[in-house]
Amino acid sequence: MILAAIIVLLIGVCVWGMYGQLDTKLQTGGICEDGKLTCYVSEADFGKVQAGMTVAVGEKEYTVSSVAKAPVRLDGSTDAYLIHLAGLAEGDWAYAVVVDAPDLQNGTYSVSVIIERVRPLDFVLG
Repeated sequence: MILAAIIVLLIGVCVWGMYGQLDTKLQTGGICEDGKLTCYVSEADFGKVQAGMTVAVGEKEYTVSSVAKAPVRLDGSTDAYLIHLAGLAEGDWAYAVVVDAPDLQNGTYSVSVIIERVRPLDFVLG
């Protein structure tokens, strides 16, 4: 009985190792207007984000279409909740990251930029 449980556990770990994924994420905020999600990342995190990376909003995933070359200043006209979600403060400089999200409703969202995605098995195999 115990041997069967150990075998089932090992099979489960192997399946997770092959098909599971571990993500390194950058948490930020974004505002969607007419199918364009604009996220803001700090100057410190700017170098980690590139066009073509995956962005997650809830369970949905999208692809970064462009990253601004110059920062913008987040002032009083910027949504305060967006600034909070991005972990920034009013007056901070941030880079805009644009994502095509045609099925996303207009609004402010918590966004995860997936910096790296690896299979758990890759850690074992090196």
